[in-house]
Amino acid sequence: ILQPFVENSIIHGIQKKKGPGSVKINLQLRKNTIHCMIEDDGVGRKSAMQLKSKNQRKRKSHGKDITETRLNLLNSLYGKKLGVAYSDITDDNKQTCGTRVEFDLPLLN
Repeated sequence: ILQPFVENSIIHGIQKKKGPGSVKINLQLRKNTIHCMIEDDGVGRKSAMQLKSKNQRKRKSHGKDITETRLNLLNSLYGKKLGVAYSDITDDNKQTCGTRVEFDLPLLN
């Protein structure tokens, strides 16, 4: 479930950035869930979309859709409300300097 989000961070964030970049993965055990947070210091979602529209590739990425479908399946199987939250990371000047993706996975017995 983590892999497509990490891959998107690299392909759409880090690769588009001038210079080196990083991706951080944080997994935190909470009451009945594992909180997953993936952060990159890439170009951000808005810039990535602008760059994508300029280069108009014919290839359609399915990783994000497949992963959200998997989370929805977990929702229905285990009666949990799982969702994915996307946000931009900004610096002190309110300039976008990365992307954060967060979601919770249920602990299953």
